[in-house]
Amino acid sequence: PKPPDPALLTLAIEEALEAGDLDEARRRSLVAAAAHRAVGEFHAAMDACYQGLAIQPSDPDIHLLLAELYLDRGWRGPAADKLLLLGRLAQLTGDGATRARLCYLAAARFPDDARLAAVCA
Repeated sequence: PKPPDPALLTLAIEEALEAGDLDEARRRSLVAAAAHRAVGEFHAAMDACYQGLAIQPSDPDIHLLLAELYLDRGWRGPAADKLLLLGRLAQLTGDGATRARLCYLAAARFPDDARLAAVCA
């Protein structure tokens, strides 16, 4: 099947916001970000993530996707910082699933980072 048009997905976020459906708008922001990423539109993908964070600032899926986008761009420092902040959030909320996901990414992409190792210990 043909991949979805990222521009149409971006418009879908606005439609959900206009309808007052914040959960759907957040979900659509993730779908739009992934679609933009798939076609190499990294800035648009990050914009979609930032829209999602404006709707749900503590959403771990969005934070993890942002970390991956930062890594796609070669921005290791901001990606590590994002994972550290997400680790603190996961600790505060007791979200073991998010911690496991961020630790998997940290182990794969930052095997020698002592700060992330401490979060994942």
